[in-house]
Amino acid sequence: MPSRNYVELIGHLGRKPELRRTKTGAPVASFSIATNESWYDEKQQLRERTEWHRVVVWGKPAETVAHHLDVGRLVLVEGQLRTREYADKQGARRVVTEVHARPGPRRAATMTFPSSSLRSGRAVRPLLTPQAVVPMLKAAASSLSDAFGR
Repeated sequence: MPSRNYVELIGHLGRKPELRRTKTGAPVASFSIATNESWYDEKQQLRERTEWHRVVVWGKPAETVAHHLDVGRLVLVEGQLRTREYADKQGARRVVTEVHARPGPRRAATMTFPSSSLRSGRAVRPLLTPQAVVPMLKAAASSLSDAFGR
């Protein structure tokens, strides 16, 4: 059975993207987004959980993201999960999992964000409304179903 490393997250930007350059001069931006989940427990009390996700964007999209996105903006990120190891300042081994943003299977753009988050005022993609998200989720489910033969 084929496998696929694909992640799609819709959440709010937790911090302004940090733009850096590699030794070769390639732009790379990193930031975090928060996704929220809410449910009612057995006592009918509303419970909520927030998950934080690290996102890395490479190349020209990194410059665009760093220039246009601000804290609190709603974004759609498509990409792959990547895990890496590093040693912190005390020499302790750390493992971090990140989403490396890239164009998705159905879209040409790496990131989506509302026009209000753009300093230029020019919309890259429309605001995600429930009417827009439902068909996207149905298409994603259909795509996954086709990919895994279910």
